[in-house]
Amino acid sequence: MAAARLDTSPTAENYFLPFNHWQISTQQQWNVHKESRSAFAAASITSHLSINDKSALDNFLIRSTIAAKKRPSKVGQSVLSFAANESSVLQSPVFTKQPGSIVYPVETLEKNREVVFSCEAQGSPPPIYRWKLNGTEISPKSGSHYSLSGGNLRISHLNKDQDAGTYQCLASNSFGTIVSREASLTFAFFFLKSFRIIHSLSHTCPASAQSQTVLDETLCSAVTRSLFSWWQPEHKHHRLQMAARSEQTWKTSGRTDEALYQSVKVKEWFCSAALRHILERGLSEDTLCMADSCPALYICSMGLSMQKDVFGQKKQHGKMDGDGDREISREYGKSVSPVTQITARTKSAVLTRLLDEVAQDLIFSWIFNEYPTFVKQDTRRFISQETGNLYIAKVEPSDVGNYTCVVTNTVTKTRVQGPPTPLVLRSDGVMGEYEPKIEVQFPEVVHVAKGSTVKLECFALGNPVPSINWRRVDGVPFPRKVDMRKASGVLEIPYFQQEDAGTYECVAENSRGMNTVKGKLSFYAPPHLIEKPQDVQKLIDDSLVWECKATGKPKPSFRWMKNGENLEPAEERIQVGNGALSISRLTLLDTGMYQCVAGNKHGEVYSNAELRVIAVAPDFSHNQLRSQTLVKVGGDVLIECKPKMSPWGVISWRKGSEPLRESSSTTCSLSAEPPLTRYMVHKSHDSCFVSEDKGIVDIHSAVHKCRVSILENGNLRIWNATKSDGSLYTCVARNQFGVASSTGSVMVKEPTIITSLPSTLDVSVGESVVLPCQVSHDPSLELKFTWFFNEQLIRFGSHGGFFEKVGGLRHAGKYTCAVQTKVDSISIAVDLVVRGPPGPPTSIHVEEITDTTASLSWRPGPDNHSPITAYAIQARTPFSLGWQAVTTVPEAVGGHRLTATVIDLNPWVEYEFRVLASNTIGTGEPSKPSIQARTKGTSPKVTPANVSGGGGSRSELVITWEPVPEELQNGPGFGYVVAFRPHGATGWMQAAVPSPEASRYVFKNESIQPFSPFHVKVGVYNNEGEGPFGPVTTIYSAEEEPGRAPTRVRAKSLSASEIDVSWKALPWNASKKRVLGYELRYWSRSEREDTASVQRTVGNQTSTIIHGVKGSTTYYISVRAYNTAGTGPPSSTVNVTTKKPPPSQPPVKVMWNTSNSKIILNWEQVKALENESEVTGYKVLYKKNRHSRPNVMETNTTSVELALPTDEDYIIQIKPFGEGGEGSSSRQITIPRVPGPNAVGSASKVSTLSALSTIALSFTARTSL
Repeated sequence: MAAARLDTSPTAENYFLPFNHWQISTQQQWNVHKESRSAFAAASITSHLSINDKSALDNFLIRSTIAAKKRPSKVGQSVLSFAANESSVLQSPVFTKQPGSIVYPVETLEKNREVVFSCEAQGSPPPIYRWKLNGTEISPKSGSHYSLSGGNLRISHLNKDQDAGTYQCLASNSFGTIVSREASLTFAFFFLKSFRIIHSLSHTCPASAQSQTVLDETLCSAVTRSLFSWWQPEHKHHRLQMAARSEQTWKTSGRTDEALYQSVKVKEWFCSAALRHILERGLSEDTLCMADSCPALYICSMGLSMQKDVFGQKKQHGKMDGDGDREISREYGKSVSPVTQITARTKSAVLTRLLDEVAQDLIFSWIFNEYPTFVKQDTRRFISQETGNLYIAKVEPSDVGNYTCVVTNTVTKTRVQGPPTPLVLRSDGVMGEYEPKIEVQFPEVVHVAKGSTVKLECFALGNPVPSINWRRVDGVPFPRKVDMRKASGVLEIPYFQQEDAGTYECVAENSRGMNTVKGKLSFYAPPHLIEKPQDVQKLIDDSLVWECKATGKPKPSFRWMKNGENLEPAEERIQVGNGALSISRLTLLDTGMYQCVAGNKHGEVYSNAELRVIAVAPDFSHNQLRSQTLVKVGGDVLIECKPKMSPWGVISWRKGSEPLRESSSTTCSLSAEPPLTRYMVHKSHDSCFVSEDKGIVDIHSAVHKCRVSILENGNLRIWNATKSDGSLYTCVARNQFGVASSTGSVMVKEPTIITSLPSTLDVSVGESVVLPCQVSHDPSLELKFTWFFNEQLIRFGSHGGFFEKVGGLRHAGKYTCAVQTKVDSISIAVDLVVRGPPGPPTSIHVEEITDTTASLSWRPGPDNHSPITAYAIQARTPFSLGWQAVTTVPEAVGGHRLTATVIDLNPWVEYEFRVLASNTIGTGEPSKPSIQARTKGTSPKVTPANVSGGGGSRSELVITWEPVPEELQNGPGFGYVVAFRPHGATGWMQAAVPSPEASRYVFKNESIQPFSPFHVKVGVYNNEGEGPFGPVTTIYSAEEEPGRAPTRVRAKSLSASEIDVSWKALPWNASKKRVLGYELRYWSRSEREDTASVQRTVGNQTSTIIHGVKGSTTYYISVRAYNTAGTGPPSSTVNVTTKKPPPSQPPVKVMWNTSNSKIILNWEQVKALENESEVTGYKVLYKKNRHSRPNVMETNTTSVELALPTDEDYIIQIKPFGEGGEGSSSRQITIPRVPGPNAVGSASKVSTLSALSTIALSFTARTSL
């Protein structure tokens, strides 16, 4: 048993005291009540209060915190404490398991079955459970068939009349009560009774038809369809309607005679055994489903109707009154005899089932002949999962047999099957083709829940078998999730969403026609919470606002519940609207469990939240006064006092040890602009303590007479602070549960003042500028300088109070120096004006253009604080290298001019122009280029350069020149005029060359003598006219090839890679068969002559050396003379064999040593291989640096002496040689200057030391730089 007591001890602890109402009298007595019966005993505050009833202790919870004080508690102070044995954390109830709806099979009622609704909640103290049925609380009593097991409700000995309905679980503990979602208990009737129709089909077809037995060509039609009709009684007269139904149906057919009635023997069959039981026993009409929760009972009946057959003959049919009527067909005027089977001689037949209830929890299937052979659905056969009917669009011989309907209830896990129904195929007629007739249709409007799966059924009878297709009427294509099973006539849309809503159409089509049916899918969504209230803990007199938001279609409505009951606000402070709950001025009675319920016609959702209103003694543990508050002289300071206490109590202040007492109260008027209302002023010494009137928001403008004020929220404000305001300040908070205080100091500092900074600075680009920021401040405070450029923080260049930066145009702007201390902050700005070169001119336009001039205009750009003094114009063409300066009129364009004319342009060239502005600072950036403009064309003025020629074939005069550049052609249609005449002639022959890229003209005439001189000149022209000719030059016509071959050709091998060739020269003269040089052709024995290599000499040279040949190889060589006309006849061929290749092995084991002033090199003898020439000597190559030419020393021994290097290192290589030439070289070695008189080294060691030394020197040299 837990106890609660009222104690006067000054301890600090958190406590909980549950009660419904509390009150403190002036005599400090506690009276605690709980509704009409009190579980508490009132006691004097001087002792303590005992609570003996733990159940009462759990009703409501009040939390309070008492702050312990170091000083003894004063008389009259009270402390409320709670001692509890429980160590668990207190928690409001939260559902962990909620009940779900139950469907119970009626046929199991006789077995004394029971159901259990689950309900489980967490909480501390543990929740207590209650249940409601249809809004009325259930009271399990001894002997009752209701019992509780934990939170679960067990119902035994079920009674469908008493127990069907809506159940809710309630869970309660000391924090309040919550209600679960609704769960229903319904009873399912699930029977499949035998259905037998006695009818006759003795129709006689015409003779022509009777003689045919082919199934596909039957013309006679006797349609036997077994469809289903449902009927649900809705009022008490339904029994009379059912009783009269059969007779009334027959009367409407026009035949009521007893013979017809007896021959057809139509009977009513009831689908519900329960309803038949009621009717057979003659019970009162009131027993028929008067309550909304009663399950539906359905009836199936039959009747007659008239229709025509395919031949136009009248037929009389027995037809059931509903959508699922069975037709019985006979020829008009014929007798009808009974049969006991379904007979089909058409291409369509329908088999039906009889059930007492249609629901989504049923699965229909049909057995063909014997289990487990089930009917497989295809384009001909379809089983409706809405009605259970089996449809056969076109009967075939393979369909003959017995059919049995099987129905499975997925909820009750039961299965029943009807009696077998035979299908017999008759062949006494022929059935013709006909258009589709849709037998299975979906409703005109189908309401579909969000996220659910909807299936639409559509199936048609017809001959040929119709095809089924689906489409949306609005033309929107189906998404990928849609499953169209054409074979079974089902359209399935999973995870239904808003965009899936619309009108859908089923199209049945065959070769005879088409039929359609439409239906609308309407979207709905049960409520879904998107914003839920959360548990809150509030102080007394605080305010609460809970938002509850939900989505759904239709739009959900909201209601609130408190502790399991609907919340109907009786007080103005409690407002409910649009899903929001607001409570102002909270009291302890508002504590409890609240639930937001969002609902529409498709369901409800619940959200729980706890409101805990607490009572707390003053407590500063989380909101202590600032230990130190700094303020500058003349500044304002606010000292916040925010203790935690509930209810709110009284706040008072002390300055130092002296209370700020309210000695007297007067009314004074405070001067301010705009005028303020009056304040209540409490005078104490030299200060005024002001309480604001309602409506006053800003009291900063009060005059110094009321510098110090205690605001209504308990905070202390000081205006226009002085040094005397510096002191310790203590805030004291009191309420019914205790007293607490918190102390902090106020220190008054000297203000910070910026003493120097010019308002404007003026600099030029490239100059440096210093922006000083000097301040005077309180020496006890640290300064922090911050600079801003155009209100953006500068993150560089801040050094002890000034900002230094090299000026540039982009640096012009507003600079702000901000100085900050712990007490205050101050800033001042300076405008920096940077003068620089002008900005780029704009709007460059070519006003007028001729063949050599262009008139330009422009607008000035920014002068950057320095007037523009001059403009310069530049031009660019596709042929120029970048921008080039141009000549203008006037030659110097002053800063005041905005136009100029460019001269000396080339005709017929596209130009771009740009303008640059200058001032005393410099020249600015160029403008953007103008639009390209082409100068006008004119006749060409420039002739080709370097006119020459000569050569060519016999009887040809070859003339060449350099083409005129495109920019000098002056217009389109440019070409050349070539004029020439023999030396001594007076008339010119001319030829036009129309290509501007041409650089050669050949004149051929058999009368031209070889090597004859001609005078030649080349002119130009274009579409504008002819230009001038260039100067006359002399060019010789083609000459003849040399007529003789060189003689005395000799060849000698110099080495393995060189051959020396000599010959006797032909006479050298200026005759028509002159010799310009000789051509050598050589090839090896393994090559063909037409692939020979060629080497030419120039002039009257009679010998040459062929390089790069292979060693030990025989070569063939011929020599012929050549000139511009070609080569003459070849000489006789000579052959020569090159020497063996030189040694391929380099000298190894190169050693060196020094002695006095000499270096002695030694190496091993190189031995030639069998196919190499013998070594006859060695060449020693040495140099003093890598870039100098080496010195060569030859020796026929394996050693050599060199002078000792004194100033630089030696770089040495050794090569063997023989008659085949020089062999492979040894490794390059470096011999350093040796300081000692004697030193020894080898090639490998010397090379390594040299590399390290070189690297060190290089590094040293670089570091010394």
